[in-house]
Amino acid sequence: MNLVECINSVLKEAYNFLVTKLVKTIIYRLNELFTRKRAKDEAHINAGHVFCELVTSELHANQGALGNI
Repeated sequence: MNLVECINSVLKEAYNFLVTKLVKTIIYRLNELFTRKRAKDEAHINAGHVFCELVTSELHANQGALGNI
């Protein structure tokens, strides 16, 4: 579902474009998206984190739950 929402946001303003213009717009916007995500992930890795924030929070929650057993 997230992929569909991502593609819809990329195509939101491009629905009246010619096919070549549409493809170029998709490539440009996806490149922009992946560049932002790569910078965020590199900063996360350089900070010494092994897992993403969601996995880390789940691991901490599970460790807390194990302490209650």
